[in-house]
Amino acid sequence: MIEIIQKRTRRVLHTVEAETLAGADLSKLDLTGALLVGADLSGTLLPGANLAGANLSGANLGGANLTGAVLVDASLYDASLAGAILRGANLANAGLSGADLRGAQLQDADLSGAVYDLGTQWPAGFRPHARGAVRLA
Repeated sequence: MIEIIQKRTRRVLHTVEAETLAGADLSKLDLTGALLVGADLSGTLLPGANLAGANLSGANLGGANLTGAVLVDASLYDASLAGAILRGANLANAGLSGADLRGAQLQDADLSGAVYDLGTQWPAGFRPHARGAVRLA
């Protein structure tokens, strides 16, 4: 069971069984501050979704459509975003330590202030620092 909780009010926005999230259309939900640790969101439709401040640590977002999504201040520690569509997504100040972004589509994604480390896996030839991401020592 996964509870999608609004961070500011701590009110439960939506409750779903974890296995029903894969491939779901969550594009109309405001997921601000959602607690989705370890959730399987593979193939999920999230274009334009607001995930600002969401905790997606360890989540599987492989193949998810996050075109234009807002992930400002989101925690994506150890999340799998391999093959995710992140075109135009706002990842400013997101925590990307250990995240798997191999094969992710990052065209026009805003990575200003996003934090990554040696464990972060990027698409071949991608230069995160050129997009404003900061590597942890």
